[in-house]
Amino acid sequence: MAQLIDAANASRRRATLFEVAAKSAWTPKRQTPSHWGRHNRVYGPGTGVPGQRNPSLTPYAVPFADQFGTDPKYRLVVFVTAAQSGKTESFLDIIGERLDNRPAPMLYVGPSKEFVTDQFEPRLVELFRQSKSLLPKVLGGIDGKRQKKTLMNRCR
Repeated sequence: MAQLIDAANASRRRATLFEVAAKSAWTPKRQTPSHWGRHNRVYGPGTGVPGQRNPSLTPYAVPFADQFGTDPKYRLVVFVTAAQSGKTESFLDIIGERLDNRPAPMLYVGPSKEFVTDQFEPRLVELFRQSKSLLPKVLGGIDGKRQKKTLMNRCR
């Protein structure tokens, strides 16, 4: 009888071990930020082009965004462009893809505190709300006091 109990315990431990191994052996999806943005972001009815995000509306920004993390031979990516040309949307695609597929600490430095608090932060929060896969990954929820404090203090 004792041997049956030991065999059952060993079987449970083995099943747990395989479950942990399967989770740790998970490999991230390989997709470009523009592809991620196309499938995970939706613009609201109050925007210029409501509906699913379409990165091809700014075709000059797609190669820039897609170079992040796709080719290790590039250590520096430079994007020279005019004002109001879709850069922030490309950065949001990069941030979303990276946090969703290969999470890592990130730092975004904006042109001014006002830009970050008035324009970038609301769009970042909306990015988390739009993406079904990102929202559960936000520690403490997107509307939590801790989250707002973290976002605001990083801007000062």
